[in-house]
Amino acid sequence: MSDIEAPNPHYHTVLEATNQWGIELGMLRLVDERTVRKLGEISASVVADIGPGFERKGYERFAKQIAAFFWADGWDGEFNPPSEPADSQSEAPEQPPPPPEFFELIESIDNTLSRPEAATRSDNPYVKMWGHIALWTAEDVAPWQDDYWQDWTKKYMQGLTEERKHRVEGTVPPTYEEYLTLRQKTAAVHVVTLAAAAAVRLRLPQELWDNVDLTEARELTSFIVAIDNDIVSYDHELEEGRPDMNIVSYMLGPGEDEAEIIQNAKDKATGIRDEKYDRLIKIREELEASDADPLILQYIDVALLGWIHGYRNYVKRMARVAEAARAAKKDTAAAHESNRYTVAPSESQPKI
Repeated sequence: MSDIEAPNPHYHTVLEATNQWGIELGMLRLVDERTVRKLGEISASVVADIGPGFERKGYERFAKQIAAFFWADGWDGEFNPPSEPADSQSEAPEQPPPPPEFFELIESIDNTLSRPEAATRSDNPYVKMWGHIALWTAEDVAPWQDDYWQDWTKKYMQGLTEERKHRVEGTVPPTYEEYLTLRQKTAAVHVVTLAAAAAVRLRLPQELWDNVDLTEARELTSFIVAIDNDIVSYDHELEEGRPDMNIVSYMLGPGEDEAEIIQNAKDKATGIRDEKYDRLIKIREELEASDADPLILQYIDVALLGWIHGYRNYVKRMARVAEAARAAKKDTAAAHESNRYTVAPSESQPKI
């Protein structure tokens, strides 16, 4: 049971259902249980922040889809069939060789999204998982939206493949613009915002979905969420020695004080993010002023702004949780250090 209190009354129920779903499908053959549960917790928590009022069914399906994204990113590319369990004692090399299983899996998912029934019978847990998600999506959205979902899910898989190849080869997209194009795919905003709409059974007619302003709004949301994620994760990635695939790295300038250089880069990234957010708000205001269809405004509020604000709220809350954990760890360490240097009591001293 999670000790996080997320702002949706179904949070703990959905969290347990999400983790159990992953385990029953066999995700422990791809990812260790701690990772499955931790990323399941993140998924349920993020979606709770996006939709505090989501009903359980829509919330649960949305959380499971987000978990599928996180589990994919947390998988190291090794697929271990039941007859060949993973060796938990072996140490992974610092620079792993190209994981062909990962790329084969992505191709397999890409080929079966349009045939979800077949995917649910797959021996691979991850393919089976996406088969279930595809069936739910087809049930919850209009037929043309299902085609859209498949198209952008494939783009997400392609982006994940490109990103993994860069990591394996030790390279990065050469320009900031190319990096943002890649992040637009891996941020999965087009898929996630459709899932958010599905969670509240919001079905836009295709002519509204293809509205030029709404199309721009989705693009802006992709960049905003990607930049928010990069800024928040930069310090952690720097500690792990892999900060290059991050927008902050593209903003780094000259200087002697490393902390100041990094902060200036974060400020530049934040400025780009805020410009895009201001443009998104202006689009919404202009649509409202022009008496746009209420469904468009509802989609912007629930799916686009909901995802942006929900993610930021989640990050802030998790930062508080992490800070509390660090403080507790520091107190524990201090107590241990104090005990190390405490003189053992003599026979005449009472033992406490």
